[in-house]
Amino acid sequence: LWGGSAGGRMAAYLGTYGPAGFGGDDLPRPGAAVIQYTGHSEYSRNDPPTYSCVGESDGIASWRVMEQRLAQLSALGIDTEFHHYPGLGHGFGLGTGTTAEGWLEDAVAFWEKQMEVSQEMMVRKHLPLALCAALLTALAACGGNSSGPVAHKTPEPQETLTEITLTAGETVLSGVLFDNETARAFAELLPLDAPLWDPAPGYARAFDLPRRITDAPVRTRAYELGSLAYWDEGPSIAIIYNDNREETVVPVTAIGRLDGDVSIFFGYDQPVHIEEVKAEEEAPPPAGGGDTVLTALPDPRIRQTFYLWEEGNAPAVTEYTVNSGGYFDEPDFRPTITSFPVPEETSVKGAVLVCAGGAFQFRSDENEGTPVAEALAKLGYQAFVVDYRLRPYTQQEGALDLARAVRFVRKNADLYGIDPKDIAVMGFSAGGILAGEMLLHWDGTVSPAALDSSYLPDELDAVSADAAADGMIYSFYGRLSVGTTDVEFLRSGELPPTFYCYGTEDPFYRQFLANASAAEEAGVMVQRLQLDGMPHGFGSRGDWLEEYDRFLTDVFSEK
Repeated sequence: LWGGSAGGRMAAYLGTYGPAGFGGDDLPRPGAAVIQYTGHSEYSRNDPPTYSCVGESDGIASWRVMEQRLAQLSALGIDTEFHHYPGLGHGFGLGTGTTAEGWLEDAVAFWEKQMEVSQEMMVRKHLPLALCAALLTALAACGGNSSGPVAHKTPEPQETLTEITLTAGETVLSGVLFDNETARAFAELLPLDAPLWDPAPGYARAFDLPRRITDAPVRTRAYELGSLAYWDEGPSIAIIYNDNREETVVPVTAIGRLDGDVSIFFGYDQPVHIEEVKAEEEAPPPAGGGDTVLTALPDPRIRQTFYLWEEGNAPAVTEYTVNSGGYFDEPDFRPTITSFPVPEETSVKGAVLVCAGGAFQFRSDENEGTPVAEALAKLGYQAFVVDYRLRPYTQQEGALDLARAVRFVRKNADLYGIDPKDIAVMGFSAGGILAGEMLLHWDGTVSPAALDSSYLPDELDAVSADAAADGMIYSFYGRLSVGTTDVEFLRSGELPPTFYCYGTEDPFYRQFLANASAAEEAGVMVQRLQLDGMPHGFGSRGDWLEEYDRFLTDVFSEK
């Protein structure tokens, strides 16, 4: 996919989410993306190899934002190439007669390189029988022996990074990943489902990775029974299930080991599922009473997770029964609220509900949810992360999830040790837009039945969903990618004091300025914090939380 400016943003989005992420067909992702001068900053581990170029004097797309995005892709093991041209502005097109002249040839060469990589993978996956026979002959020459174990060198011991499980049919094998750079990159791909193929029959099975990952500078031919070995040329992971060779067929990087009876792979050729074993303490304690905000017994001393709606009674206008569009959540997803309690011996100042961003395509809880809630809790705020509904659901349906969460916290204000008026909402990017949607249309005692007439109201709906403050972290009042400057519209929302925080290298920087100014003109008390040089998506970084704490303290004390 090729694109410039807004077209480049479209190419990037399709590269990240695929057509299915926008309601299209479940088609393969592009083999490469070539993007000119766009400030797009979102990315994922599924992005294709990406070539980008931009002028250093571009007043619309910051070359630093583009550089950072490609650096993040490279860190994930995705092939990238980036060029920035001195003195060049936006829209240089072919670049003829400018410092960018020749970029098109560079981009074509990058694209052709990706095609060569793809062709190599296809050839390897579909080897002709004659080539297979030649390969087996070569493997035999390397010391292959099916009669039994042979002496071989084992890898140097390594520290453990994390525990994993591999499921092969009805068999579940435990294992570990080693604490090295390649294993850490592989862990980023988990969970993973993959079919197996035979690189060395009678010795090892392998599965391909969706992309290359960081490879260690030193490879080895040493192995042990159950070794997990990374082969960069694949890119593939080999599972060594027999110790009948003196060394591996090719040099590999040892990333982990499976324990148990790996001999099952002698006769197993179906797909496998690999996932990381999460530490038990990371799982929220079971809820007291029921498991919903209507029936649960909150305990402010521990982290808890509750469903926001009673099963079968969530207000909705979207029918979602089959995930045919590659959506982040499956149809059986239920929105939740997770509490992050204030530590003992810390004075409680109030409550804050946090909504992570993700373009309504996913929730970036690992960057914008959990770490922010944990930091707020340490500052004295009963913090809550709201996992709201994403696409294909509408912005309105997600906003009702947040309103329901606010009502739950207010109903249990005494238990959480807060004044029921001292409740703030905040959101990052799309999460902030969602918070704004709730404050503009669904706060107070507006019933969810106003959206869905089939919804059956309960006692929580009589509790106000008003918030004393709002935090717009690289976000604005409006809709996805478009902040409103309609002063009368903002005035009609009777919005609470709003804290804006944004970076100067964010592609939406000017929209943040305009939206905050319109809110001020509408009579909203606005506080702004500008972070020089920061891009979109900085999460808890940037030392903005202390200023936000002061803002909330002032707002809560003035009621």
